[in-house]
Amino acid sequence: MIVSETSLAYIFILLYTISCNYTLLKETPMQTKRYDLSELIKRWEREQLTTEQAIGQILLWLAALAEQMIRLEVSQRKLNSETTK
Repeated sequence: MIVSETSLAYIFILLYTISCNYTLLKETPMQTKRYDLSELIKRWEREQLTTEQAIGQILLWLAALAEQMIRLEVSQRKLNSETTK
């Protein structure tokens, strides 16, 4: 499987955007359905996904995980500040 340089550049841009608190992702609501991981793996094994679709699904999962991590970090900071008072 070969991924074009354009696809890789797009992935890096999206990853950078995610790391910058979702600047673009917040402005553009996600319209794509995110498969659960087991379904995603099954579809990939059955060759029911294109490379672009698989990358898109991985990015959706990455965005969801990054968002969850940010929420957990905020909660942890809040708990830490409450316990130090």
